[in-house]
Amino acid sequence: MRRPSLPVVLASVFGLGLVVRVGTVLAHFKDLPLGLDDNNWYHTQANLLADHGGIFEPFVWRDTGELVASAGHPPGYPMYLSLWSLVGFDTPLAHRLASSVAGALGVVAVALLAHAVVRLVGWAPDRAVRAAAVAGVLAALYPGLWINDGLILAESPYVAVFALSLLAALRLWERPSWSR
Repeated sequence: MRRPSLPVVLASVFGLGLVVRVGTVLAHFKDLPLGLDDNNWYHTQANLLADHGGIFEPFVWRDTGELVASAGHPPGYPMYLSLWSLVGFDTPLAHRLASSVAGALGVVAVALLAHAVVRLVGWAPDRAVRAAAVAGVLAALYPGLWINDGLILAESPYVAVFALSLLAALRLWERPSWSR
């Protein structure tokens, strides 16, 4: 029996991660109202960024209509969501689905990291692909990773950022160079 290649495994765990996340959003979070907390901040901030081109305090804007500069949260996640807002996907549901895409990319990053670690310790390539598949499936199904997508929280893209940062550090440790 022919074993799947790494690209097939990565595409499969991305698909599984996306199905789990979108299914959860549509089943449980679709009509969840935004509170006066981070999810409302990120959602509104993304739309303010798309509409006004800056990082502003969403709750001041909501209450007064005044655009006041803000550094209340790191800008990466609102910037990501604002890209979706720029093309018309600016509702809470749209941002939940956009977060699902980011979360599914995090699943792929976790699988890539597992593959790299197993290769580093000298295991055979087929075992490294198997490790990537197991890690990817676990990351796709783990509630602690997919719940953030439906809640519009910044942890969704940060899983990918963290896993890719570890992968870059691993590559640097493997073969140190100035370019790495």
